[in-house]
Amino acid sequence: MSAATAQDMIDMIPELVDTDSGTLSLYLADAKAIVEGDGTAETETSFNMLHRYMTAHILADAGIVAGNITNESVEDVSVQYSNTAQTEIGSDKWEVLYNQHKTRIQGLTGRIL
Repeated sequence: MSAATAQDMIDMIPELVDTDSGTLSLYLADAKAIVEGDGTAETETSFNMLHRYMTAHILADAGIVAGNITNESVEDVSVQYSNTAQTEIGSDKWEVLYNQHKTRIQGLTGRIL
């Protein structure tokens, strides 16, 4: 496959449409290094997906995209959600997806990451 592009990220997370392309390129480069460092080569068929998930995770950590929605409010009404998708402190939905798919690809389904 190939590395993800800024357009791939915008297609996956439409709220990035107004984000500067230089900013997206910087986060894409960082995420690519992480994915490769985790042992997935760019030639792997799922590299693009892992690259997008890691980029989204880094963008969520930076506050550029939403990681997990924990509360919403409209006028005087406020709702708070429990974060059931969070598997560990600091995880967001993008990191959870990344780890799930990385584990499946690398065949480490019986291990704790």
